[in-house]
Amino acid sequence: MTAKEESGLSGVSLPARANDAEHRTLFGTTSIGTRRTTPDPTSKCSVASATHASILPSGVRAYYEHNGIAIIHGDCREILPSLKADVVVTDPPYPNNAGHFDSAVGLAREVISGWDRSALVFWTELEWPPVSVHRVAVHIWHRSNVNGRPYEPIYCFDPDGVKRRSNVISHAAVFDGVGPGCSEYLGHPTQKPVALMRLLCAGTHGTIIDPFMGSGTTLRAAKDLGRRAIGIEIEEKYCEIAARRLAQEVLPFGEKL
Repeated sequence: MTAKEESGLSGVSLPARANDAEHRTLFGTTSIGTRRTTPDPTSKCSVASATHASILPSGVRAYYEHNGIAIIHGDCREILPSLKADVVVTDPPYPNNAGHFDSAVGLAREVISGWDRSALVFWTELEWPPVSVHRVAVHIWHRSNVNGRPYEPIYCFDPDGVKRRSNVISHAAVFDGVGPGCSEYLGHPTQKPVALMRLLCAGTHGTIIDPFMGSGTTLRAAKDLGRRAIGIEIEEKYCEIAARRLAQEVLPFGEKL
């Protein structure tokens, strides 16, 4: 069985996993476990399809890329400055009492504070996300199947400073369990519903970027909407999950916030 057949993807390729040592070399893993901004040029990572130009600049190689959607496996602090995008849509590590990615909260502050364009950012209700442009709306996600903390803020930023309408969006949360929303669960502890992310992405314009991609829900939503999008993720297991999600076909959607 070939690497492509084993991945279950059609028309795109994932890196062959001949052995762990080779796999680490393909993705440029250093001895301390960080990733280079651009993987080894000899990598077997995917390239853009023949009918679509790459969404990535020269020198930045994709873990997955197909029809205007790209995944990059690496550290967003190193990679983000070299990319071009119009809007950040992301659920980064933020201060929480659940113990999710606490060690990466400082990294998230650093990354989003350097963004100077439009943004939609999930964050704690106890403080504003440190984005440097005007805050123009605060949406509330009502997690309709959760009792303990049934809401989560989504902050909207734009350089033009024009106030937008804030909305309350009711949708079941995704977690490892039984009931509404749980069928989407793919193993990420803070995974978001695709329908929620489609609604958020539909209210934005241009190329979307998610520097904390996780299992790829933002990219899946962008693909459903026919949008161009880039995701960056430091954990390879989530890159693999996202690539498989993106290999699925698209149905027409018409949501708009």
